[in-house]
Amino acid sequence: MITKVIFLACFSLISSNEEVNVDIYFESKCPDSIKFIEEQLWPTYQVLDKDIVSFKFYPYGNAHTIISQNETISFECQHGPQECLLNTVEACVINQTPTDVSIKFIYCLEKNPTEKRAKRCSEYLKIDWKKLTACYNGLEGKNLLRKAGEATPTHTFIPWIVVDGDSDESIQEKALSDLLKLVCEKYYEKSGTIPRSCY
Repeated sequence: MITKVIFLACFSLISSNEEVNVDIYFESKCPDSIKFIEEQLWPTYQVLDKDIVSFKFYPYGNAHTIISQNETISFECQHGPQECLLNTVEACVINQTPTDVSIKFIYCLEKNPTEKRAKRCSEYLKIDWKKLTACYNGLEGKNLLRKAGEATPTHTFIPWIVVDGDSDESIQEKALSDLLKLVCEKYYEKSGTIPRSCY
């Protein structure tokens, strides 16, 4: 029994090291972000196993955080106030739910990014709308969006994709044109194997 536990622990550690980490910096109402989510992220997520790739999301992009003299936090977003609100909604969902649910919510919302759609998506995915509303309308949501902004690296384009810490021009081109192929290549570099889902 002890041997089995040790084996499983070692196996988990190896899998974690081989996993490809993909960080996605995006905006809720950015046409290029929406295109990436629909055409690259979602198909890749559906095909690849969880132990092959790990996604993290930062819904901030080219926004600006404004802190007044009395410490009040507000934001200016590239595509207007509605984008700030929906960025905050997504930041709250990311914080409140497992990654699988977050991805499904983001994909659902980005089909038609509005507050009404956010409610429908939350109901469909059984996310507590009351709890979510309290988050994105309150200080918690502002702090989460602020943290997303602080985590957003220098970039020249949105969406900005970071793969295993790399974000050069080649990564951006590959991620935006064929994310699945990029993740499969990175996984092969780390593990020496090609998952069946990459074929």
